[in-house]
Amino acid sequence: QSEFLVQATVKPYACEAKSCNYQSVTSHALLKHYIKIHGYSEKKVKNMEVFQSQIFKPFKCHLCSKSYRNKKELRRHYIQ
Repeated sequence: QSEFLVQATVKPYACEAKSCNYQSVTSHALLKHYIKIHGYSEKKVKNMEVFQSQIFKPFKCHLCSKSYRNKKELRRHYIQ
């Protein structure tokens, strides 16, 4: 395994609703939060910028300029 492991506590997906401090590790958890807690439709949530995979890639490599949408992809990159 690589010495460059992704911290489990990183929660880059944050709710943008007013007065809400919810954060999650995965975009799926944030999507479910918006639907269950704030009553957003799935269509509305999926149109938000944070859910556009080509735009929001919060997991960044410390060795190069590559970024990934989730920790699993970043770990795979480090192992290669």
